[in-house]
Amino acid sequence: MEQDNDSAGREVGSAVPWEVRTSASQLASGQERLEPFLFNGYNLRMFNGVYAIFRGRIELILPLLAAWLAREAAVDEPVVSSLAREALADSGLYRQGSVVRASLRGLGSALDLPRETLRRAITELDEQGWLIRADGEMPLPGPRSHEYLRRGLYAERLRDFLWTAERIEEFYERRPIPAGRVGEIERAIRACRVADLPPGLQDGVMLPPSDSVAARQAAVVVAGYNLRQIIAVRGLLGGDALLGVILGEIAHHSHAVLTSSHPATNWDELMSRLSDEALMRARHDGRARACTAHSLALSMDVPAETMRRKLKRLMEYGWVERDEDGRFWPPTAGLTRPFEAFNRPRFEDFRRSAARVRTLIAA
Repeated sequence: MEQDNDSAGREVGSAVPWEVRTSASQLASGQERLEPFLFNGYNLRMFNGVYAIFRGRIELILPLLAAWLAREAAVDEPVVSSLAREALADSGLYRQGSVVRASLRGLGSALDLPRETLRRAITELDEQGWLIRADGEMPLPGPRSHEYLRRGLYAERLRDFLWTAERIEEFYERRPIPAGRVGEIERAIRACRVADLPPGLQDGVMLPPSDSVAARQAAVVVAGYNLRQIIAVRGLLGGDALLGVILGEIAHHSHAVLTSSHPATNWDELMSRLSDEALMRARHDGRARACTAHSLALSMDVPAETMRRKLKRLMEYGWVERDEDGRFWPPTAGLTRPFEAFNRPRFEDFRRSAARVRTLIAA
């Protein structure tokens, strides 16, 4: 399942009323070290959800999200339409008071998709009932998109989004929490897919009724975040979002042994277990597990030759290493360090978006 290459992504904008920042003292004390595992855990589950629905064609979700947000930008409910316009503007899809609609080139530039790739994607989505083509206009959401976005984006993605955000705030504020909760967080960090989460883990997340205005507003905010994140990740990876999913799978398998014997009971223990140093110790003493090209191809339903090419690219970037037995590991320099500059604005966007959703739901 090949992905088309395109240009780099762009930085996200700032929403001042919901601004959140990580303090210098938190950074200096190392409190940011758990952050990549928590919020990238959500991102990986989101990517894998898209991957499963569109059979590896992650780029197909971009015009679908753009079309849905464009429709929400035109509704009569003022908060919903304002949030949708802002989400579109953050991704370059709302300019000079209107939604980008003049050409495939304009839409493709905003979504970081080559014109021909976008044309094929819209045609495919139209044939499958996800989108309705409109010449010279932004495509319209098709009949299949309504159920998916309402059920998947709202009921599943929003619950996971808010649960992850709440755990991040607990960690940053160092709130005392039951030891069992830390163990649940540890298991959630290891979950590549929503189905991998511990049963009932997120049942305590309170959501408004799915047909309420607050639910619609929250779904727009999360859709905007997901759109920005996918565009940015594709930009980082040269247009190939599948590389990000492969990286997540490798990280999942290599770190799983660090949390398998008994659950952590406090934040410090959890951070210590997930550190780069702990992974290197487990790797050298034979406890850590690694993936092969064959196992990755089977688990992700990707042709073996395609997987080998993807892994070769990841090695060229320095983001994975291959040992003498042909197994693939996170780099010796650490799994998160090569992405610190990239992760920081994404993480602030995640916290800012979560703060906004909480405010909307509480209103």
